[in-house]
Amino acid sequence: MTSTPPPAGAFVVPPIPRLPSTAGSRNRVSIGSSFSFGPQPIISSFSAADMSGSTHSRPLALDPNRSMLPSSPRSSLRRYRRAKESIGRHPLANDSMDVFQDTEIESDNDDSEWGMIDRMRLWRHDALMQHLYETAAFWGDKILSWTTRSGPAVPNVDGGIKVEASMCHLRGILMLKLNRGDQAKLCFMEALTLDVKCYDAFDQLVSGEMMTPDEEWEFVQGLAYREQTQDDADFVQLIYTSQLRKYKHTEEHALTRRRLVEEFGLSDNPDVLFSFADVLYTQFRWADCYVITTRILGLVSIHDSTMPLHIACMYHLNHLHSKLFILAHELVEREPENPISWYAVGVWYLASGKWPQARQYFSKTSLMDPRFGPAWIAFAHTFAMEGEHDHAVTAYSTCARMFTGSHLPLLFVGMEQIMLSNHSLADEALNAAYAACDGDPLLINELGVMAFTHGDYQRAADLFKRSLELAQVTQSSQMSWTITYLNLGTCYRKLK
Repeated sequence: MTSTPPPAGAFVVPPIPRLPSTAGSRNRVSIGSSFSFGPQPIISSFSAADMSGSTHSRPLALDPNRSMLPSSPRSSLRRYRRAKESIGRHPLANDSMDVFQDTEIESDNDDSEWGMIDRMRLWRHDALMQHLYETAAFWGDKILSWTTRSGPAVPNVDGGIKVEASMCHLRGILMLKLNRGDQAKLCFMEALTLDVKCYDAFDQLVSGEMMTPDEEWEFVQGLAYREQTQDDADFVQLIYTSQLRKYKHTEEHALTRRRLVEEFGLSDNPDVLFSFADVLYTQFRWADCYVITTRILGLVSIHDSTMPLHIACMYHLNHLHSKLFILAHELVEREPENPISWYAVGVWYLASGKWPQARQYFSKTSLMDPRFGPAWIAFAHTFAMEGEHDHAVTAYSTCARMFTGSHLPLLFVGMEQIMLSNHSLADEALNAAYAACDGDPLLINELGVMAFTHGDYQRAADLFKRSLELAQVTQSSQMSWTITYLNLGTCYRKLK
């Protein structure tokens, strides 16, 4: 089976039936923290969308209807009063300097009930004392969304973040430095099992894609929220669920986002907005995703999870390439030590078709942060786009070894093997990708291509139909799946 796109005119079945595979008909150019790569022919066949609404001779590149976030008026959180008595601080917080510049704990003569905000201030304080800065920033960000200030520290009434969890997290970091990913994964899982409030461990597992989507979902839903955070169990579980990958459990993710907005008043929280953007990116709705990421960066200047999505959307929408150039320069000038700055430069060179220069900056990004997944994927894309398929397979394989929970590197290995006509190796890679994630319609399409190559036309037709059904579940544009419809039609002609 060839991997060349269909001819521009009416499709004619060649003497030896061969289906076009998206492996050869689209470039691997969608770069994001979610590692979601959509069918590329639509990018070259559609004009860029104009976000300002000006008139074009051709329609919007993907979806002309921009999504509206289901938001409702914020519900005011109940204002809890602090405890009557001042309880001793955390055992680790025995330094003489108060980092919060407010050492007095207010007291009154009313009830001694502690509220959610007070408890999260405790979690933030404990995280700072234990050098879990991502955890401190994560919970502090939620405090800031409910109040206009992060506030002072509060006494330790529930034990705070367990030191044992911090130790497991530190051990996991050391394992990563030693390139022992499997052991690091177990350490981070142990840290979360000991204390669900240790967000640093959660972030390493999810952003590092150490677990498959199914493993991720099962593990996070099975944590001991009620036992460890009885009063805040629902919120912690919801905010963690919103950060998971969006290939499956579509209804559950939608309900999670709705509850965070309506019940907890987090409609303008960057992490909750990122969850909206992530699902839009997974659905290949780049114009809609760009609207949300722009809103997030209007609230905070830098949001580590959002920046790769924002940059990838600017790549896909051709009319934003000039803005991508300006953004890359601003990032380099403002934060030259941040890997995302040089990643943005590499993406701009990728958009300009300058593969060697792009590869240079993606390599620089990977040296600065070896766990920055989008740079590894983009680095491999530069070889694939140049036609260096052997080098591309090597680069994708390296990425697959580093990010064992992601199916996308294996998917791209299979697509490159299709280009090289190594069908047995393509089957092996695609089946391994399917074992990791069976909910990606692009992967199902490639499996259908291989089934057609082997002459199993009925199975190929079933796989193409399933791919289209999954695409409808994700509500992505029908035009994104033109090749899959073409493949399905060719299978029906063979079965006639």
